[in-house]
Amino acid sequence: IVKQYDELIAEEKKVFNENGIELITCKYCKCVKELLLFKTKFKCKECFNKLKNEYVQTNIESRKTISKRYNDSDKRKEKRKNNHKYRSLTDDLYRMSNTIRTSISRSFKNNYSKKSRTHEILGCSYEELKIYLESKFESWMTWDNKGLYNGELNYGWDIDHIIPLSSANSEDDLYRLNHFTNLQPL
Repeated sequence: IVKQYDELIAEEKKVFNENGIELITCKYCKCVKELLLFKTKFKCKECFNKLKNEYVQTNIESRKTISKRYNDSDKRKEKRKNNHKYRSLTDDLYRMSNTIRTSISRSFKNNYSKKSRTHEILGCSYEELKIYLESKFESWMTWDNKGLYNGELNYGWDIDHIIPLSSANSEDDLYRLNHFTNLQPL
């Protein structure tokens, strides 16, 4: 057995190009290519992608049912819930964007329908909104004490509308009042 193994190793001599990069022959297209262009030991990236696309096209219905079953599973729902909880605790921008999205959706829920994306209603991106709110922070305000309240003065803060949403008489008023210039940390 050891002799057979040594013979196989001797037959399988590695070939290198002038830059010192190993060359391999693809088992499917029979082309000699650099090792960097291979997805697996026997398939170059082009052959791998072509075979993968053919498989996906021929098995599209079964893949849809498998994907739906996975996404609807309790395990997946629990994983999504845990990811949301973790990101809400660690990522200030993620937590703020969820808060803003929810707030704006609720403001339209009663009498009107929201016809634009949240960042279009805000008039800026979430990153720009975060910078805008930080520019209005008082000395004791941080992202860590957002939403906290224990009865003490200067303990926590929330995002508030300067002109309240309850003063809106039309859908256009809601769009105007949800603009980022009407928001403040309070």
